[in-house]
Amino acid sequence: MAYERMLFADAVCHLGAAVAANNFKALPIGAFSNYTLDELERLHQIQAYLKRCIHLGTLPARRWPLYGIEPAPIAPVVGGLMMIEDPGLMVSLADFRVWIETSKVAAPVIWADALSDSIQWDDQPIPGTRVITGKAKGRPLSKLGKLGDNVQAEANEIALRLYELNGEMPTQKTIAARLGTKYSVAWSTAKDRFKVNLCKEYIKQQKQ
Repeated sequence: MAYERMLFADAVCHLGAAVAANNFKALPIGAFSNYTLDELERLHQIQAYLKRCIHLGTLPARRWPLYGIEPAPIAPVVGGLMMIEDPGLMVSLADFRVWIETSKVAAPVIWADALSDSIQWDDQPIPGTRVITGKAKGRPLSKLGKLGDNVQAEANEIALRLYELNGEMPTQKTIAARLGTKYSVAWSTAKDRFKVNLCKEYIKQQKQ
């Protein structure tokens, strides 16, 4: 029996963007990933794009127990584009491969293969289905090792870059999301490692 490979939607968005940033090659286990601010911004734009496509139904989403394609749009986006509100949504790798071609994105079809090669797939399908899922083989390590208790200086620079992009003071969540991507942690983990008021003071100092 042929199995259908699916990943949770947030994994497709996060890992899919990381694979794209890795020149559409599978993510090496334990490799250093020290993103520049330009690379980090590119990563987040790809991640946000994938999430919009899932919510609007352009990239089909499925869910247990039937795993049929969900009617579009999936749900209104609440709390910003950098957040998947429905943890039960899944994306088929076969659908992802077709979407690469039909969406006309500037990406090779091997993007789907590289994403699949970055996953340690389960040996057994989800009970009662022929769907198998998995998890990332290994998170790329930051050159700095891991997210420290205080990353104020990095947060300041990220906040400044965000301000330069649109002229608006960035929020704590926006800064934390970019830190989280760099260190492969959730934004909620990164948010306690810096103070957003200090980021705003830093921006004001640079404007003077």
